[in-house]
Amino acid sequence: MTVSSNTAAFGGGMYNDQNSVNTSLINVTFVDNSASFSGAYGGGILDYGEGTTLTNAILWGNTPDQVPFNSVTMTYSLIQDGYTGEGNISTPPLLSALANNGGFVATPALMTGSPAID
Repeated sequence: MTVSSNTAAFGGGMYNDQNSVNTSLINVTFVDNSASFSGAYGGGILDYGEGTTLTNAILWGNTPDQVPFNSVTMTYSLIQDGYTGEGNISTPPLLSALANNGGFVATPALMTGSPAID
């Protein structure tokens, strides 16, 4: 799943409130989303819920930040500016522009040499 180029007051890519529980996402990309409200945060994901986990995710280019408060459990993911969790890295993912890469919707493909490959 790719979540790209969205804007919201809070949680540009995804917003979970305190009633959201046990959200689990695997193999997802959040890129170039933004939280636009003055003083907002959570350009990629804003999570006030419980039990949200991401595995094998890419969060890059979201503004003003990727995920505030260390509020999500992330593992084996590539997160701009880093994030606590097993196997996480903060090396640029080398993503191409959104394009038809053989699926149902446009996605950013991993370019040759991307640290997100394997």
